[in-house]
Amino acid sequence: MRNPLELGRMQVDRVEVYVASLPQTVDFVSSVASITTSRPVAYVRVFGSNGEEGWGECCALGEPSYTEESIPLAARMIVEKLAPIVLDGGPISVADVRTLLDAKVQGWNMSKAAVEAAVFDALLRGANVSLFAFLEGVRQRVPAGGAVGFPQGETTNERLGEFVNQVHKRLAEGYKRVRIKVAPSHKGDEWTLQPVVALRNGGVKGVVQLDGNMVYDESHLQLFSTLRQHGIDIVEQPFGRRNLQLHRQLRRKTGLAVIADESITSLDDVVLALDDEQPSFDGICNKWSRVGGILESAAIIETCVARGAKVFMGGMIGVGTHVDLALSSLIPDELDIIGDHGPSGKWIAQEADPTPPIAWSEPGYVSVSDRPGVVDIDRDVVMKWLTADVMTVDKHHPPKTFWPLVRD
Repeated sequence: MRNPLELGRMQVDRVEVYVASLPQTVDFVSSVASITTSRPVAYVRVFGSNGEEGWGECCALGEPSYTEESIPLAARMIVEKLAPIVLDGGPISVADVRTLLDAKVQGWNMSKAAVEAAVFDALLRGANVSLFAFLEGVRQRVPAGGAVGFPQGETTNERLGEFVNQVHKRLAEGYKRVRIKVAPSHKGDEWTLQPVVALRNGGVKGVVQLDGNMVYDESHLQLFSTLRQHGIDIVEQPFGRRNLQLHRQLRRKTGLAVIADESITSLDDVVLALDDEQPSFDGICNKWSRVGGILESAAIIETCVARGAKVFMGGMIGVGTHVDLALSSLIPDELDIIGDHGPSGKWIAQEADPTPPIAWSEPGYVSVSDRPGVVDIDRDVVMKWLTADVMTVDKHHPPKTFWPLVRD
């Protein structure tokens, strides 16, 4: 990665926050969160004193279920606290953003990541440099993985049938692996071994990995030990965020590759998870928004590569995919577990997608954008799906407290 100071500094004079709700093409249900009908998102737009302009996205969900943040709360945090900090920070580089924000606000990584991305976007555009070029990516195209949530249906057979069909569809579309949501129970069904057996009985021979979303406990260790015989090699974060010992025990008992997801909110968490003496995990699900920004996410990839640990970018469903692809370009093929990348329209309806379409460069692969900046945002599309008044913070518009987020 190039030195962030090469992009210079900008004086942020105005910050705008847009809250929208983008129609979903399909429902996505997991044990910790469900996204149905629409995907809420907050966009941050910054303006500099020399005409700079950039956009960032907050990848939180509508409710504080998966992380502590949610779109309504994050938008308010950006308007009331984070925007005034960068406005008063003087000329700043992209590397200064987290330093300034962390000095005055604890936590709120997703909100901070949105502000950092907006400043990053503005400075990259000013230098006519793409994020891919700035990061010095090693792959111009990235393999794509698909994800399948919990299926709906009135009976066990209906649920299993729908589930197997969804996985077949993802593999037929070209995805290099499918990540499936599992849990001790879904609608009364045992939903760990049973769906895996159904997949194999249904002729699914592709790469499948399991995502446990922290809903298992020590009593399920024996259950996981049976998965290898069904061609499962990877399981993602089955136990609690801070339960490193139990994940370490799972690795030793089963021989599965265990991947950290919710445990990772910073580079420090990665170092702890991959401890040289007693590693709890074999690899990392790296989410740039959850760790607080693009620079932190790039540092995590660098650390994983240096340690020979597996890593992949885990998209937050349809938002920030261009950033995920650029960061994925840093991951060597042999260490990439394959992120949830794919063509536009996989989750968000094409007519509601405020970013340029992403298409297969060839089956199973998507190209990394080489356009200047972080990601192009179509303001007209955002305005079409707006669910709150655009909030502006500058010297003429001081931050409001308890502002009405949702229109009547």
